[in-house]
Amino acid sequence: MTGAEDELGANTLGGGSDWVTRAAKDLPLGRLILPEDAARLAVYLLSPASAPMTGVLLDLEQSVVGAPG
Repeated sequence: MTGAEDELGANTLGGGSDWVTRAAKDLPLGRLILPEDAARLAVYLLSPASAPMTGVLLDLEQSVVGAPG
């Protein structure tokens, strides 16, 4: 959820001022992903704790493969 995403959802795509509430209601976290969420992931990936991770795709989408939906 960034300013540009809010502009896109509310105005460009015509979702109106309450589009965030409607979009977030069925998401696992109950909200959109925030820039801070991506930043925390980046900090983790830059830390020694992430050393065992190689060749992995990390997707910040809130969907579960194979789940109805």
